[in-house]
Amino acid sequence: MKLRGSFLIYNGWPPALRFHDAVSQKIYALNDDEDPPGPEWIDSIHRENRVTGEFCVALTGEKTSVPYEAKPIHYVQIKSYKLQ
Repeated sequence: MKLRGSFLIYNGWPPALRFHDAVSQKIYALNDDEDPPGPEWIDSIHRENRVTGEFCVALTGEKTSVPYEAKPIHYVQIKSYKLQ
């Protein structure tokens, strides 16, 4: 599946890196236990509090939720990406 946009940093309830898909209205996230896919992710997070680009992802089949969001958060694995 391809996603375009930004993984944003959320402080508080995990998962910290979340992607809100404006088209499907779904929320995707990276598992906090995994390292970011590459060093450029860390640079982008420190500069902009987000990682923007095109992402090819695979659903892991796992979901989570947070108290302030009614929609489930679907965990994804990054297969490839191109940052902006």
